[in-house]
Amino acid sequence: MDLKSDKPKKIYIKKNNKKLNDETNISTVLLEKKEIEDNFSEIINSSTLKDSTKKMYNDTYKKLITNEKYKNGVVKLSDEEIIESLKNLVINEKKISNPSSLNSYLNVILLIFKYHNLDRKKFYDFKSNNDTERIKTTMKNSEKKGEELIDYKELLDEYLKIEENAKEQIKDKNPIKTFLIKYILNYILFNFFTRNQDIDIFITNDINEINKRTEDSKKYENTMFIDEKEKNIIYKRYRYKTFSTYGIQKHIINDELIYNCCVKLNNSYLLQKENGEKISDSSLNKTVMRISACGLGEGNIFKILLDRALKQEKKPTKEIKKMFELRCSSLGSFFNYYDLSKDNINYEEDFLNDIHKKNISIF
Repeated sequence: MDLKSDKPKKIYIKKNNKKLNDETNISTVLLEKKEIEDNFSEIINSSTLKDSTKKMYNDTYKKLITNEKYKNGVVKLSDEEIIESLKNLVINEKKISNPSSLNSYLNVILLIFKYHNLDRKKFYDFKSNNDTERIKTTMKNSEKKGEELIDYKELLDEYLKIEENAKEQIKDKNPIKTFLIKYILNYILFNFFTRNQDIDIFITNDINEINKRTEDSKKYENTMFIDEKEKNIIYKRYRYKTFSTYGIQKHIINDELIYNCCVKLNNSYLLQKENGEKISDSSLNKTVMRISACGLGEGNIFKILLDRALKQEKKPTKEIKKMFELRCSSLGSFFNYYDLSKDNINYEEDFLNDIHKKNISIF
């Protein structure tokens, strides 16, 4: 009698345990999902961003979570909640309405989503739209300031003077390094359309020196290898703003003057102090600005060269795509603002077309 009564009881308990386990598993999953934290300190510490960028992201995140909506973090909010809050974002009693200012907060949120592998399509679409508005605002501001910028021909005249000075100095056994450095720097800006960090380069003909600077991802440096056999320069970019997206960039520079300048600067940093030591990271932007053609800096030179492409190229779309590709920057927002569907009827090839044809970029 007892055995008969035990049998169904045992079966019941077994089924009930399975049911209980299923419910426990579901609850655990829901709990784990609910308890995901931003872990922003961990995100920043594990990133390959330069220290100044890490500080900027940290500061922006700290400001973001002062907003009531974000006090418990970002990942717990839905796309709809985030988008609605960003449309009316207030930080320290000040509304953030400028697309460029808002972009700083969008970048922080994007960093968190990427770290946690969260697919947030609506948020990505919102960010893309803001990027478009940011480009429009930037371009409109540039147009307002247009009188402050010189035109392309004036910039080109200055570049040619820099080139002539380098040609004269290279004949000397002990050339003034500043003239050689200035030529290499501006050559890079005019032909690879880079930002400042890309120009922080070590020049050498020693492959061991190259390897030392490229074997540890946390200590990556940009390099120019003097290939004495091929008589050209192999320029590799490991340390630049969008490296995590675009990776290592390799360019073969076929320019005799660049080659000779690099030989004279062998085993040294391109941007250096008077005593030959490498400049500090904090001096990088000022140094590039000072040495760049007409003291314009990389941003203004890029704008002028974009304007050149729009007006002088037969097929501006092709040239502008190449410019953004070499710069390692997103082109989408630019195309949302400019209509490049038509080719130019009145165009003229110039000095830069010939230089661009010589160099090879390997992506």
